[in-house]
Amino acid sequence: MTSGPERIEGRLSIAGVRTNPSFSLERSSPERQIFRAFGAMGLGEVWVLYDKGEPVEGGFEGKRLSADQMQETLRLETGLVVPLAVLPAWIEGRADPRWPSRAFKDGFKQLGWQIQRVLQTEAGLPRRTELTNGELKIVIGIQRWR
Repeated sequence: MTSGPERIEGRLSIAGVRTNPSFSLERSSPERQIFRAFGAMGLGEVWVLYDKGEPVEGGFEGKRLSADQMQETLRLETGLVVPLAVLPAWIEGRADPRWPSRAFKDGFKQLGWQIQRVLQTEAGLPRRTELTNGELKIVIGIQRWR
């Protein structure tokens, strides 16, 4: 069972891409979350459903896909190779406990990525988090925690 906020809303900024899609990460039950990105690189809505922290299915251009198909479709359509399995934890600014990580000041390294919490709220929640892997940089700007 996982815990965390009921809903996180914000925007994504991806190096070299002009669109900044809005996103939400919503907890529908203690064990289920859904990630949605809207207007991601002209693709409309993209979503991934998580059960007990694992991606189980997704949606892309109105098609329902398995988690593996979703990962591959995102890579083919956008060129992005982002590990969907850890995305909810990284949005929340924490390492996913299922994989090894190495902490450093204001962040950690996991699965070849460096995740750094650049801005935080007074309560210590991430406001801006940068995910970097080689030349790829994704900035998660959180506008609302609920």
